[in-house]
Amino acid sequence: ALADILARPAGKSQIESTFSPKAMEALLSGQGLDREARVLQNNRLDSNTLNAQAIARAVQFGGLNTEKAVLDGVTLSAQTLKPWLRQMLRLLPAQSDIASRFADLISDVERFQLDAMPNTGNRDHIGMSALLLFRDQLPVELIFERVPSADDDGATIWVINVHTSLEHLGEIWMKSTFSRKDVDLVMWAVEPKTASLAKEASIDLKEAFSEI
Repeated sequence: ALADILARPAGKSQIESTFSPKAMEALLSGQGLDREARVLQNNRLDSNTLNAQAIARAVQFGGLNTEKAVLDGVTLSAQTLKPWLRQMLRLLPAQSDIASRFADLISDVERFQLDAMPNTGNRDHIGMSALLLFRDQLPVELIFERVPSADDDGATIWVINVHTSLEHLGEIWMKSTFSRKDVDLVMWAVEPKTASLAKEASIDLKEAFSEI
């Protein structure tokens, strides 16, 4: 199973389309699983009312670190995304098209999860992925990394990689690096107008960081 997941093309993911607003809820409701559809809807974020607590809850639900929980002896329930998806797979009619779609989605999620794993065997280098699901936009992919500093000062560097696609901005990637009191932010955008908008706003962002 692991070999099959690793062989999947990373660029041909169903994650965006199936986790787009109301898409999976409609699939579940069509199978009579209205209660399960509400569970997913309640765990989605609203982009207009974001705050640290809401994002923390979303990371807790969509954080793809369940294997670590199993290793620690934690009993998993459908309160986090991947166990919830596997529960939906058991509830759906076997050999049906929708069950096959969910099985493929789980494989895509696990491929995304494996992409977050560090390529080094250094135990100080860790990685974890999370999916933030929204009610009003496509999901946001997060990959967290902790890496030791290149300097022999014992410092820890945290890296947060963000990828999403927004109707008004197009596809974007962001990489934020936090080291002690330093923050480095790099952004890539497909749309030229989005890159221009980011450059114009960068001055305000620097001022906001300076005030903290």
